[in-house]
Amino acid sequence: MNQTTKTILYIVGGLLLLALLIGVLTQLTPPTNWRKNYTPESSHPFGSKLVYERMGDLFAPSPQVITKDPFYQTVYEPRQDLAYFFHDDYISISQELTIEELKSFVKRGNDLFLSANRLSLPLKEWLGITLLDFELNAETDSTYIVLPGENFRYPIHPEDVQSFIENDGFYNTQVLASVVNGNSKKACFVRLSVGEGSVYVSSVPDVLSNYYLLNPRTRSLISYMLTQMPSDRQIWWDQYKGVGNPGGGGNDDPGLGWLALAV
Repeated sequence: MNQTTKTILYIVGGLLLLALLIGVLTQLTPPTNWRKNYTPESSHPFGSKLVYERMGDLFAPSPQVITKDPFYQTVYEPRQDLAYFFHDDYISISQELTIEELKSFVKRGNDLFLSANRLSLPLKEWLGITLLDFELNAETDSTYIVLPGENFRYPIHPEDVQSFIENDGFYNTQVLASVVNGNSKKACFVRLSVGEGSVYVSSVPDVLSNYYLLNPRTRSLISYMLTQMPSDRQIWWDQYKGVGNPGGGGNDDPGLGWLALAV
């Protein structure tokens, strides 16, 4: 066998090996994306697609609506059958005009749902609450969410709790859930009565995700949190600052999604 023939065989063999490798790699399951984005389109563990679909069952027969318009264009009507829901790592509303619009929206009988690890200073000043860092007990790795008057504990991963809620009593406030770690028990879900409506604040946004909805031990907790709002509301899921709407300030990076809901 001459050198030219050997070279051709080596090349053909290399190409066949490469084709085989590509075929194997395409059959492998892609790695799970654990990045937390909370977006309604995402099926990843910490996306919220399944939670959004669950809302369609809890708040039927009102249709679900996804809008990419800003808040003032979405709820300018003097309605009293809505709630607006923000769900993200950080809710950055800071413009005074928007805060005043939110106040008016709630006072006339609608609901506002804020689910985040952090809130902007103007939001916290309006509501008279603070989200403080939750410090885990180094001697225990068990973290739970508990409801008032119930003994059942809903497990949550310690790394999925970053903050808790402290309230100065500015509005009439009801604690709807607390997070427990060792001997520490802190409020993580509250309702504030504002005029004719209510503001719900959750400091554990990771709970409202596909991951916790698929877990039989926490599925009912999600239903509990959502159904604190009246069941006859219309749902608006606002993606004004969400992924895929860069014109509204959104980012194409699925890890930086912003979520809002009007129910």
